[in-house]
Amino acid sequence: GGVQGHEDAGHRGGNLDLDPRMGNSAQNSIPLDFIYDTLVYIDRNTGDVLPSLAVSWEFIDPTHLKLTLRQGVKFSNGDPFTAEDVYYCFKRTKDHSTSKWTMSWLDIDNTKIVDDHTIVLAMYAPYSPVFYVLSNGSGRTYIASKTAMEAMGEDAHARTPVGTGKARASSNGPVIFAEPPLRVDPEALVGWADCPSPS
Repeated sequence: GGVQGHEDAGHRGGNLDLDPRMGNSAQNSIPLDFIYDTLVYIDRNTGDVLPSLAVSWEFIDPTHLKLTLRQGVKFSNGDPFTAEDVYYCFKRTKDHSTSKWTMSWLDIDNTKIVDDHTIVLAMYAPYSPVFYVLSNGSGRTYIASKTAMEAMGEDAHARTPVGTGKARASSNGPVIFAEPPLRVDPEALVGWADCPSPS
């Protein structure tokens, strides 16, 4: 199963790669935008940083950013969203050869989970584009379920990912939207590179 396509940076074994740390290809970024959420997003008209999975944030000092996470959020499989998921996803991104540069500013060893809904991101030095990166402006900062990915394995999760977004991927490829109910033909995903990103 899976969405068939050409072998490239956005694909895994001939299938569209929906791993959250691989979201910078034109072909997979749009479905990923529907399947996953990010910590913040940036208003395209005003440039304001707005809440998403993080509801508030403050700089403790120039190299430590404290984020308060939204409570009551569940992944598409029912797992609760917590700071563990954020740490896990960012560490995976930092550890991967093709995505590590996205998180080169992040000092993961000194990043701390305070509680289920609070995390402090440590930076090696002050990093002005931090909110751009956290809003997925450079790709690869979507948040997935740590529990689901560890249980399924990375390859299976890349084909049938578990996110908090308004869409989910079925095991045979189509993306199924929760609201409104809609099934997207997997063949159509190949042409999504020509479509604008969702607003």
